[in-house]
Amino acid sequence: MEIRSTTDEDLEVFVDTVHAAFGQFPETPIDGGGLWWSALQMDRCLLALTADGRPVGTAAAHSFELTLPGGTLVPAAGVTAVGVLPSHRRQGVLREMMRHQLAEFRTRGEFLSVLLASEAPIYGRFGYGPATYTAKLTVPRHGAALAVPRARALADTPATGEGFGSVEVLRRADCAEILEEVYDRYRRTQPGALSRPHRWWALRAGSPRSRRRRATSPSTATPTASRTDTPATRSASPRP
Repeated sequence: MEIRSTTDEDLEVFVDTVHAAFGQFPETPIDGGGLWWSALQMDRCLLALTADGRPVGTAAAHSFELTLPGGTLVPAAGVTAVGVLPSHRRQGVLREMMRHQLAEFRTRGEFLSVLLASEAPIYGRFGYGPATYTAKLTVPRHGAALAVPRARALADTPATGEGFGSVEVLRRADCAEILEEVYDRYRRTQPGALSRPHRWWALRAGSPRSRRRRATSPSTATPTASRTDTPATRSASPRP
């Protein structure tokens, strides 16, 4: 089994392999743009190859900054596109890819990594665990209102538009820089938020579209995190 980094020339093979691992097919040509793989950093992707050179597994990572409490920004690897073909599961392919990837993170100086797992228990043996929890609250409109101090402040404001704000609908092409700026301001002050690289916005991949993404959306998955200097991931060859 060989685990190697990819180059731009491997994009089509990587995309085909990860889709096959998830039992799917790419929905558009590779150069279609706007899909999740347009955000990939090919120098951060891995292919697992059999002895005869057939790709059977994939793993990738994005280069992020993570905001810690207090506003400190630290480098973080965003793990993604991890999959093994059904014909080669339970043969150590995932374990070898994770070992290779964690060793690479340490070399890059990334002391933690994050992911949204469709099957979170898989990653516990590699040092990952729940980083946060989500809750959903539904409030009927007839039982909700603005807080009293806020409502009073607005009631005392002349109806000139000042203090009330305004809403304008813009095409993405006309507000891309605004979206990027607003998100960047938000993520720098919100603990747990990740940066969104400029190339994602430029490639229309700020919110990549894919059926596979449903399995890894914040509303259906458990965010996990791993420190690459913990005992579970201290070396390039952690215990299986």
